[in-house]
Amino acid sequence: MKFVFEWPVRTLSGTRDKTTYMNFWDYICIGRTWVMPATTPQQGTLTLISQNLRLVWKDANPLYKADFKTYAGKFRTEKLSPYVFPPRSYSIFIDLMYAWRDSDPEHIDLASVTIEDIVTLDANVRAVSKAVDAGFLAPVSDYNLLANDIEAP
Repeated sequence: MKFVFEWPVRTLSGTRDKTTYMNFWDYICIGRTWVMPATTPQQGTLTLISQNLRLVWKDANPLYKADFKTYAGKFRTEKLSPYVFPPRSYSIFIDLMYAWRDSDPEHIDLASVTIEDIVTLDANVRAVSKAVDAGFLAPVSDYNLLANDIEAP
C-alpha cells in the first residue's frame, strides 16, 4: 500500500495518532500501532524503591544534601568532560544507595530502608566522605570535608 505523508519522511519519529513511526536512513519509515507495555513485577519493585528513596532524601539533613551538591560540582569539574551532562546531587544519592545495596543484597532492602536504619547500622552511606572511603563514590578533592551526617543533629 502506498500513501503520502503530510511531512517529509525524515521528520517522522515518535508517536502520532496512536501510530509509532520509526525513521531509518532518511528514506525508510516504518509505522506500527502503539501498544502499552505489560507491567512486570520488576516495575513494581522499582516503583517501591524509588518512592522510598525519595522519602529518605526528603527527610535527610539539609547539610547532608548540601554535601552531595558540593560533591556533584567537584565531580563535574574534576572527573567529567565539559561535553557530558553532569549528574545532580539526587542522582548521585540514588547511585550511592544502589551501590550500598549491591554490597550486601541479602540484608539491605531499599524499598523499606529508613534514615534510622542507616544510622543504626552505621552504614557507609551516612556521609559522603564515608561513601568515598568505602569505594561507593569516586574520590574528589577535599572529599574528607563532606562529613555531614544523614541524620539531623
